[in-house]
Amino acid sequence: MTIVLPTIIASIFLGKLAFHDFLLKYELGWVAYPVSAAVYLIQEYFILKFSLSTLGYVYFQYMIAMTVFFMGRKYFGTTLLALTPLTIVIFLYAEQLIKFNVIANFVLETFILFILCYVTKALTRSYLGFALTFITLTLLAPVIEWSLYGLETEIDFSTLAWLGLGTFTLLLFDNLYHQYMRSQENKYAQIEYSSTHDGLTDLLNYTAFHEHLEQQKHFPTICALDLDHFKQINDTYGHLEGNEALRYFANFLRENCRRYFGQSCKVYRFGGEEFCVLIEEEVLQTCWEFFNELETKLQQTPFITEDKQAIKLSFSCGIAHATATHAVQEALHQADMALYNAKKQGRGRICLATAL
Repeated sequence: MTIVLPTIIASIFLGKLAFHDFLLKYELGWVAYPVSAAVYLIQEYFILKFSLSTLGYVYFQYMIAMTVFFMGRKYFGTTLLALTPLTIVIFLYAEQLIKFNVIANFVLETFILFILCYVTKALTRSYLGFALTFITLTLLAPVIEWSLYGLETEIDFSTLAWLGLGTFTLLLFDNLYHQYMRSQENKYAQIEYSSTHDGLTDLLNYTAFHEHLEQQKHFPTICALDLDHFKQINDTYGHLEGNEALRYFANFLRENCRRYFGQSCKVYRFGGEEFCVLIEEEVLQTCWEFFNELETKLQQTPFITEDKQAIKLSFSCGIAHATATHAVQEALHQADMALYNAKKQGRGRICLATAL
């Protein structure tokens, strides 16, 4: 039974997380937490009752709360850690195993549980930390229940060995689930990243640009850029070198923009040789000066092909700024018009929308 119980607990734990994720998936907000906590209380009561009926004492009572806490679900895990000692003491009193005057000791049990979990997590921040904490609490559980509530249990060496095997079974289940969840999180993160980033240059893409426009709380400055004579580079050196030239320009643009404008700046590739820079503040004149200097700097640092041929790159740029009466979409259109005007002037030019 010491092996069956951990298996049942692992099944309950997986069901609990699936139910909790189901509630969060439908965006029930704060309602998901009390509902999920209520389900946990029922599950915890079942574990306590089942272990008492089959083993003759309470065991593995901290498993679900600790697992949720160490898996990184901080607020939900903390809530379950707080509820566990209270649930245990109510259960023990209802089973007439402890006296009323020791019920308040659950506060001290909660404190011990929190200190042990938080300290271990802060020091290790790994699955090993969880395993060590769980094994420690498993071994100390009878001592804690005896010292706080006077609950005496008789455990022989054989039973203790089986409990150790049961503990290992729980850790195995938890480790497998932890690895599965980590792989799923990495998978979804990769999908999310691919949906918002350009595959060739690793810049943000057109989808990300429109998402960021919708999130803007300030009136941004929009800079539309085109790499000049890109078709000629492709025709002369081939598409592979053309792609490398795009990567070179993308890195050059990103590094210089971030160095100058900091975190308020985002760099995008819309497709082909079309790029865009979004700056979350009004810096129209500053942008004009910066991109003029950047154009000069780019021509002084040519792209080197695989055959060691130097290609001087240049870009054209149109700059516009959104205002209360000059909406973001209109500013984007004005930046495109300014870019068209820069190309018409002979390329390698920076043009402000206000100069149109």
